[in-house]
Amino acid sequence: MSEFIEKEGHILPYKITYKNNKHTYYRVKIGFIDVTTNKRYPKRLITAFLIKNFERFYQALNQQSSERDDEIMLWGKTYELRVVTGNFKYEIKDNLVYLHTRDDVYIAKKRVYLDQLKAMCIKLESEIKPMLNQAHIDLVPLKFRYLKSKFGSYHRKHHEITLNTILAKLDPIYLTYVLYHEYAHTQEFNHSQNFYTVLDRLMPGHRTIQKKLKDVVII
Repeated sequence: MSEFIEKEGHILPYKITYKNNKHTYYRVKIGFIDVTTNKRYPKRLITAFLIKNFERFYQALNQQSSERDDEIMLWGKTYELRVVTGNFKYEIKDNLVYLHTRDDVYIAKKRVYLDQLKAMCIKLESEIKPMLNQAHIDLVPLKFRYLKSKFGSYHRKHHEITLNTILAKLDPIYLTYVLYHEYAHTQEFNHSQNFYTVLDRLMPGHRTIQKKLKDVVII
């Protein structure tokens, strides 16, 4: 059952689902904010977080409901999207993206994000490798998928990094930050002071990027 928070005449619908989560996650769904948490987490902290971040959640809901099928955002730039029925392929030319697909446009866009993210990671490898070498960190396998609540993660058991394909919509500096962040976790799994010491060495000035990324809502 959905509940509501009202601020300055605007309504923010949200729904709380209780699971055996260790953490609390806030996801933008069609028409409401989906909150998943454990039963021991106080509801007052959820509402306090929603009120504190009301503007960005409200904006994300509006962006989602008004997202146009004739536009696509890649690496911080909005392109006009022209869709043609056919086997999947696309071409970026000037301010246009020509997309051939037999899928729904939303699904086809995700395929573009995946392809773009893989290509950008290959391009960035030569940039980040020297910094990793200085910190005595080796490259690890990368995986790519659409994640609903985070931009990346390091899997200690499999020794691999997973990146959210939605990063292909943002300026490449955010991908660089997420890569360094997850590589720092290969040395320090938790967000300890040692972790931030490693991250500071890999990407001086990362805190400005980190702060801006926190304002980006995954939709």
